[in-house]
Amino acid sequence: MKNKFLSALRGFTVAAIVAAMCLGAMDGIHSAVEHNLIAPSNVLAQSITSLFPNSKFPPMVFTATSQTKKQTLGGFSTATLEITGTATSCILQVEVSNDGGSNYFATPYFAGVYTSNVPVIVTGAAFPTYNNSPVLYWISVAGMTNLEVVSSGTFTGTSCTVQITASSNKYLP
Repeated sequence: MKNKFLSALRGFTVAAIVAAMCLGAMDGIHSAVEHNLIAPSNVLAQSITSLFPNSKFPPMVFTATSQTKKQTLGGFSTATLEITGTATSCILQVEVSNDGGSNYFATPYFAGVYTSNVPVIVTGAAFPTYNNSPVLYWISVAGMTNLEVVSSGTFTGTSCTVQITASSNKYLP
């Protein structure tokens, strides 16, 4: 009888603590709305994190031609590639693998270009030459296990950095 009582008491204590934490969090949100710290329409957005958060991988820095940087992927469907740096001319090839990195294939990409209101997907090929002006590309990585970026062709300047941010959200467009 004593063990049942203690077990029930523990369960009640845990439930009471969880309820107090929830009420405290809600009171904090209510107070923030009441004092105009956050708008009521933003309460839900500020209290719930994304179901599919982004994953930012370490930057890939290129300083010359013929350099290859690799990244393991998994569970992502899309990625953005932000290219920045001081290079005045840098040609990069982005390739993906669906077999653990044994074989790589040039991946199609989207650069935000629309023709007659239709997004233009570029077939797998070398990306346009980077020229010291930040650019952002979208690629599909659904089903891919690995990604590599290769500096090929021309490289003029100090450095060119590729920042990959992957997401499980639907591929654009």
